[in-house]
Order: sequence, then structure tokens, then C-alpha cells
Amino acid sequence: MSVLRQLGLAARFLSGYLVQLTSDVPALDGPSGPAASAPITGATGICTTTMEFSNTVTRIHEDPRVTLPYTEASWSAIVDLGARVDARPAAGDVRLTVGGEPTFVSIDNQVDPEWTTAAAGPDKRRRAGALTARLTATLAPHALTQRGQGKWYPGEPLPRWQIGLVWRTDGEPLWHDDTLLADPWAEHRDPESVEPAADPDAARALLAALAEDLGLPQTQVRPAYEDGLARLAALVRAPDGGSPAGLDGLATLYEQARRSRLSTESFDIDGTHGGTGGGNHITLGGRTPADSPFLRRPDLLVSMLTYWQRHPALSYLFAGRFVGTPSQAPRVDEGRASALYELEIAFAEIARLGEEGAAPAWVTDRALRHLLADITDLREKLARQSTDTARPGILDLRRVRTVLR
Repeated sequence: MSVLRQLGLAARFLSGYLVQLTSDVPALDGPSGPAASAPITGATGICTTTMEFSNTVTRIHEDPRVTLPYTEASWSAIVDLGARVDARPAAGDVRLTVGGEPTFVSIDNQVDPEWTTAAAGPDKRRRAGALTARLTATLAPHALTQRGQGKWYPGEPLPRWQIGLVWRTDGEPLWHDDTLLADPWAEHRDPESVEPAADPDAARALLAALAEDLGLPQTQVRPAYEDGLARLAALVRAPDGGSPAGLDGLATLYEQARRSRLSTESFDIDGTHGGTGGGNHITLGGRTPADSPFLRRPDLLVSMLTYWQRHPALSYLFAGRFVGTPSQAPRVDEGRASALYELEIAFAEIARLGEEGAAPAWVTDRALRHLLADITDLREKLARQSTDTARPGILDLRRVRTVLR
């Protein structure tokens, strides 16, 4: 200002907080850039001077950022390189896939317990319901929406909830009438959700019609309740054994999540960008549990773990702010001193069984699961015996953080 005034130019400082750069992603609320901003309106009195106005902002350097991490040329080169890299494992019948587990949090509220530490909350259910409705309408109009019990983590008094969306890959309808499905969280339904409310008498009406067709009296239609203790006892008595149970879709998922006011990024008080938990991990596995190279060739997993153990720098190169024993991904040598000896025994047992022929997938899981875990007992997901959904043949690299820096 001083320099302009010394040159005889009338200059006045105005706040620049209202200057808006072109948005990388269309805004959910308000204008998405200068072209959508409100123009200057009004008039001035009669004067003999000429008033000019100019407001031009130009980026002199494009730093990589979450909404625009790469230029078009860079992204094209990455896609081409990825295609060449994918071709080599495919030629060797490796069947390896690389993915992640998006953890979505609220765009508008990143401080309440339900979006930071708590397992459940009313707004979380509303957002989940809205996202489910959008994915149903976008990806699978006749999908089956199932709400029920989710994971039960150690130390928590009750299992968490989950919403499952199941559809047929051949495009044929799997479900037509959502009113026949119960919604235990109907009071938390989001206004944007297109799911109709379930009829509480629908189950009885269905069974009554079935009894009539079968020639049975209506007295045979009786309310029933699941015996939780009997189911638990059956699981305890169950013998060991058993087998493990495209980019466009991913883009659709993230876009519909954004429209549901959910994102996979969080920000500290000082504006530092961070991850949201599991969404920043890298997962390795196969398209199906049977295709997982870690279950088909356990020696590959042994080789990978050995290489990682002998090169400690790899554990910290992409690590987040929490490392060591209390972190979510401790190294084996960061825990008990005897863990390395147990790891050696596990490797030897896997090698012995490999010499005798193909070992059941759960053997690899049992040999390594207590070693590939953190202090909260969060483990890898190879082939646990609890449920079919716990047998995806996936290795979750929690130490590796994919947050853009």
C-alpha cells in the first residue's frame, strides 16, 4: 500500500478472505468458484473520475492436494505403469489385488465421539442409511438391504451394527419390496433416504399367507425369537476346520458418499490433513478368498514378513504419527521378546505343512494371527474360524499410511 501511495496512486487495503479460487470439486453448499459467485451490484453518484476494478488471482504453483493430487499427465502415466505392473502378476497366475477399506466420517462434524472414537451414534446411522439408499439407487436398484449385527471387538460390551447391500452380478433383481424388510433404526432415518418404512405386521401376513397355501391352521403361525445362548453354545461346540468363505465402482462410492456428506479425510485444529482410520491402510489379497495368494501360497506370506522384519526402515517410511508397541500396527520385535521365537516356530510349521501338500487355509491364520495383532487384538484377516466374513484372505498393512503429504 505504501509503495502505491508513494507513486501517487490511491490505494486501500481490502480483506482478501472473500477471494475464491476455482474449486477442484463441486461444492455441496454455496458457489463452486468465481463463476458462480454473486456479482457486484449497486450504483455510484455522479463523479468526474473514472473508477476501475480488477480482481485477478492466479496460482503460480500447484501444490499436490487431496482434491487434486496429480496432473492429468501424471495420472495417465501412473495408470499406464499400473497396467504394466498388473500384467506381470497376471502372467504368473499370482491373482494379487491391492485395495483399501474406506472409513467415512462426517464432513460437517469431526469432533463428536461418534465420528472420532465411539462405535455408534444417531447421526452415524443417518449418514449410513443415506449412503445405502444412494448406492442402492445408483449401483443396484433391486438389491437386498440387510441391517443386523456387525463386528464384535474385544473389550466392547455389545457387537456393532452393520448394513449389508447384496445384489446379483447378472443384473437380475434380487429384491423388489423393501417394505418387507425390518429397519431397527427407522427413527434415525435420514430425510434424503428413499427407503420406505417397514410394515411391522408384514412378517405375520407373509407367514399367514404361506400357512393358508399349505393348508395349515392359522394357529401354526406363532411369534418366535432367536435363542442367543443356544447359538453361542453351538459355536463353542463347533469343531475346528473349514475353508475360507473397478475403478468406476470406487468412484461411484466416493461420489455418493460425498453427496451423503461423508468423506475419508479429517483435519486437526491447525489444519493438518490426516486419515480417518482403516481408510488409509493398504490391503493385499485376492478377488475371492480362494484366489488370495497368501492362502494359496503361504510361503509367499512368510517371505514377505521375513523381508519386512529384516528391513525395519520399511515400517517407518510411510508410518503415521503413532509408531511402536502402542500403535495400531506394531512390529513383531516391538512387543514381547519371545515373539520373534514364536514367529520362527510359526514359519517352520507353515513350511512343514507345505511340504506335505496343500494345508487348510485356517492353518496359516492360526499360526500367525496372535503375532500379526496390536494391543487391542485387532488382527489380520486371513482365515479366521468365527464367521465366513472373517475369512477373506486379506492382509491389512496398518503400518502403511497412504495420506497425501
